[in-house]
Amino acid sequence: MKKTIRDFYGEDPMQSVDYARIINDRHFQRLTHLLSDGNIIAGGKTDSTNLYIAPTLIDGVSLQDNIMKEEIFGPLFPIMTFDQLDQAIDLVNSLPRPLALYYFSNNAQNQQKILTKTSSGGGCINDTISHIGSQTLPFGVLATAAWALITAG
Repeated sequence: MKKTIRDFYGEDPMQSVDYARIINDRHFQRLTHLLSDGNIIAGGKTDSTNLYIAPTLIDGVSLQDNIMKEEIFGPLFPIMTFDQLDQAIDLVNSLPRPLALYYFSNNAQNQQKILTKTSSGGGCINDTISHIGSQTLPFGVLATAAWALITAG
């Protein structure tokens, strides 16, 4: 994920013409407050004058953290680690149904398991947008409150 951020935005995303800013100060303040949860493993740089928050990976979060209790709508990516896929499935199923669920894996058996053992408003395998990319939907329709499940298998 760190490599992808560098590939997309260079060594300093703040200098990238392709990297957006936060829409207003209220949302900037809300998002910077969420940076106190977990451990920042990449990013975390902020600039209130430019409403800039770097793409940020946050490890060590729990369901009790504020970042896991609200829709983020910003460049913050909380990470939760599981030893077994069934643990992630059980967690997803223990909560209200997410609007979107994204699963990343090349393992076809695990892909099928995610599709059959979870329920979400929309889901994708190895993608994050195709389930909402319909030309018949009005502009601006987006899925939120998403779960992204990434595995090595």
